[in-house]
Amino acid sequence: MFNYLALTIVCMGFVQVSHAEVIGTEQLISSEAREAAMTRIESIVMRDDVRQQLSNLGVSQEVVLARVDRMTDSELASFESSLSQGIVGGDALAVIGAVFLVLLILELVGVTDIFKSI
Repeated sequence: MFNYLALTIVCMGFVQVSHAEVIGTEQLISSEAREAAMTRIESIVMRDDVRQQLSNLGVSQEVVLARVDRMTDSELASFESSLSQGIVGGDALAVIGAVFLVLLILELVGVTDIFKSI
């Protein structure tokens, strides 16, 4: 009981101050955009094919997500756009390659006459 009373008397002289500020619209939009970008990047990193590629490179998902968390807003936006372009470009190249392969096989079998010089 005495310890509690002594602590109360000692702490009475200390005033606790809290600082509050108004959050601007730009700050709110920036923080929401950052959270949305982090969510999209996290969903990409959690995909099985990305996880496999990261493990082939010797990098864990936790390390990638920790590093992404430390990025500035501009770095995060740039990284997210490069990830999105890489995924879209990778799929487009696969489709183009598959179409070319099918056309080549059809040409070699004699079904079509697309490549005149073969």
